[in-house]
Amino acid sequence: MSYPLISVCVPIYNVNKYIDRCARSLFEQSYENIEYIFVDDCGTDGSVGLLSNIIQEYKHRNILIITHKYNKGLAAARNTAVENAHGDFIMHVDSDDWLELDAVNNLVKIQQETGADIVSGNAIAHYADRDERIVEKDYNNKDEMMGHMLELTIDHVIWRRLIRRSLY
Repeated sequence: MSYPLISVCVPIYNVNKYIDRCARSLFEQSYENIEYIFVDDCGTDGSVGLLSNIIQEYKHRNILIITHKYNKGLAAARNTAVENAHGDFIMHVDSDDWLELDAVNNLVKIQQETGADIVSGNAIAHYADRDERIVEKDYNNKDEMMGHMLELTIDHVIWRRLIRRSLY
């Protein structure tokens, strides 16, 4: 198995309650060939300061924090991260989410087995009254997947996926 570089892109805006769990789940991934790109979108709650403290424990990881001059919003923060990514694949993670320790490794393994340009993982959505498991269907081929995308019967989120950078 080759070990492609994965760029994990994380927008940061007022997430001081969540950034510790998110960052640690990223930095402790079993897969090693990862660059982490955090984009500070000018929040006011000290999230980036907390992140900077956590980074001190993970100096062996390839971590970049980019700061916007003013708040530009989620889409712009994601775009800034992608523009600064060097990886073969992009993975978006929201800063209030976290990954299981083998998440990136499992996605890379599937990508290597299939040669897919986009690999989707399963997720659990946590709500106040319940947890909901989000399971990606196995498609027979890319045409079947595209059909579901056009019919809007596929989950249209950017997180939980490896996306070949050249697609951007």
